[in-house]
Amino acid sequence: MLLDEWQMVPTVLGAIKRAVDADPRPGRFLVTGSVRADGEADNWPGTGRLVRVAMTSLAVREIAGRTEGATFLDRLSADGTDSLALPPDVPDLRGYVEMALHSGCPEPALHLSERGRGYWLESYVDQSLTRDVETLRENRDPHRLRRCFEALALNSAGLVNAKTLHEFAGINAKTAEAYEHLLANLLVVESVPAWTTNRFKRLLRGPRSTSWMRG
Repeated sequence: MLLDEWQMVPTVLGAIKRAVDADPRPGRFLVTGSVRADGEADNWPGTGRLVRVAMTSLAVREIAGRTEGATFLDRLSADGTDSLALPPDVPDLRGYVEMALHSGCPEPALHLSERGRGYWLESYVDQSLTRDVETLRENRDPHRLRRCFEALALNSAGLVNAKTLHEFAGINAKTAEAYEHLLANLLVVESVPAWTTNRFKRLLRGPRSTSWMRG
């Protein structure tokens, strides 16, 4: 059974809980939604009965229709870098920009013209920053929220100081943090963790680190 946009009637999760408790067979329900309302709405969280599966945008190979064979990561894991080779049609700089402008959303990437794609994406951003924000019961300044969104978009896939972001958006650090959290709940922004960190450096060097690690 597919239950789409569950966040519009969040109490439906209570009914799913009772059904799963009565019959725990997996895969009986698919619960989908366009915004992450489970952290804000007053409802049952689904712990132990629902498994979250992140739905990302289309990959370039999917947009190009080349879905046969192993994925990039599978090939890299199985055979290392020797299995990788440049495709026959390597894009130039303009080609990479055009690929980015296609987006990874199925409708604009696969079915719309360049003009139609621009209208669709602009409408998507507008709806996300207005109507979807209301769905989360958030009261935010739409102009500042859009500036924050633009700042994050302009600095995606790179390292940027948090101060640079909130100064560009014309908001303070506390508001910027709240806006970024809101955009994450709208599923339009995702923070990617660093490859390495020194978070536990002091802990591992401390006098009690050895006994803690053994425990």
